Amino acid sequence: MEGDHGDLGGLDRSRALAAIAERDRLERVLSLLASGAPSSDLDGLARTVAGATAAITGGRVALVVLPERLARPAVGGPDAEWLGEIDAARLAVLAPALDGQLVHVADTAYLDPAAAAHQRLVTLDGRDLRCLLALPIGEEEPIGAVLIGHHRARAFSPRQIALATALVRHLAQMLVMGDAVAEQTRIATALQQTLLPPMLPAVAGVDLAARYRPSGSGNLVGGDFYDVFFDPAGGWYVLLGDSSGIGPEAAGLAGIARYTARALADQAPRPAEMLDQMNLALLRAASEGRFCTAVLAHCWLERDRPARLHVELGSAGHPPAFVLRAGGEAVPATSETGTILGIMADAPVGEASLELEAGDALVFYTDGILEARDARGEPFGEERALATLAGAVGRSAEGVARRLERAVLDHRAPQDRDDMAIVVVRLRAEAH
Repeated sequence: MEGDHGDLGGLDRSRALAAIAERDRLERVLSLLASGAPSSDLDGLARTVAGATAAITGGRVALVVLPERLARPAVGGPDAEWLGEIDAARLAVLAPALDGQLVHVADTAYLDPAAAAHQRLVTLDGRDLRCLLALPIGEEEPIGAVLIGHHRARAFSPRQIALATALVRHLAQMLVMGDAVAEQTRIATALQQTLLPPMLPAVAGVDLAARYRPSGSGNLVGGDFYDVFFDPAGGWYVLLGDSSGIGPEAAGLAGIARYTARALADQAPRPAEMLDQMNLALLRAASEGRFCTAVLAHCWLERDRPARLHVELGSAGHPPAFVLRAGGEAVPATSETGTILGIMADAPVGEASLELEAGDALVFYTDGILEARDARGEPFGEERALATLAGAVGRSAEGVARRLERAVLDHRAPQDRDDMAIVVVRLRAEAH
């Protein structure tokens, strides 16, 4: 009787050790997946899954093969460094997996010698991987396969095979999601290019700079937009705005505003007249409930001694631009902000005129600057913006824009995600 109890105790101990070992493997898998590369990094994702499948089965090596996506297999597992260069095409065990079948070779030593030559996988230290498990990635139309190997025969239990199969099934879903994200990002990039000029024009005697930082994960287009374009008389316009919402609708709204303004520039009207026409265009083309704020400046240079930059401003519900004087004073350019575009036909427009002298700068921005909030919910605000600009006096337009952007990023909490756009026009000291 005592001997029987001793056997049972040994069995319980063996089961407990096996459970602890499986728990440790699952913890390693969870740690790998938690720290793994994002789905947009396909090679990093494949390496993460190779390591995870090796960990969940106790395998020594694992390969993730994606023939149409990766030039070479991604490797993982404790002995991955011993694999060397792998020619996945010659491994016959992968062919059925790439066709959607699970393949489990418990011991390659019992294979027919002719078959073994095509199944054999040897590490750089000369040891055979005697136990092989190949799993398809994707069920109906596999896009690849995972191959897991161990130097010991019959290394993978049915439970380990089931866990690896479930993990690889998740990999297939992650790849599909990654494809969708990549397509959305491609579309978002194309749409974003309609909102921003590829580069700012060169204006003699004037320094121009722009900073743009969209919100979100890269697959959503924000509503902020800006543009700089010439009129026929040698002056130029600066347009900056913020359309409501995100995605294609926001891009469409911004595109209407931007291209309407460009079309009107040939007639060189006053900014207030252009904003009136932009408002009518949005009312005709935009869906109900879609609107846009905008600030438009018409600039022209008098090349006297000293030179002066004349600016006529029009504002439609947009935060007022700031003027940074060469002496260090920073103030709002106007208190007349007007009414947003796309809501009513006779929207009043705010107007102002000003002159910039050598070293002065005019700073346009979207509401993501002033409304950026820290962890306590406190906005960046106009006072901080003006103080930041005053500290940037004497810098180039690019330096002023960078200083303001950096101050906002240092202030705002990580979870606060709003688009930011900044355009700076600075009259150079040598403009005359």
